[in-house]
Amino acid sequence: MKGDYVLDCGACAGETSIYFANKVGESGKIFAFEAVTENIKAFEMNTGFNLHLKERIHLIQKFVTDKDEDVFVFQNSAASH
Repeated sequence: MKGDYVLDCGACAGETSIYFANKVGESGKIFAFEAVTENIKAFEMNTGFNLHLKERIHLIQKFVTDKDEDVFVFQNSAASH
């Protein structure tokens, strides 16, 4: 809805962020969390094609977690193919 704030946790290439950026209107915000380098590149490319929405979408280049530890193991299975 117009004016809503949305958390996109695991934003990947940004399709969901772009969809919701259209829905929330100019007064809304999208906070997109993505930590995988390849996904961040795709996210930035896709949001770059939608410059009219860019002000609404805020990319946070971190994992979403409730842990304070600095150690996090992640394997991107798509990158190994």
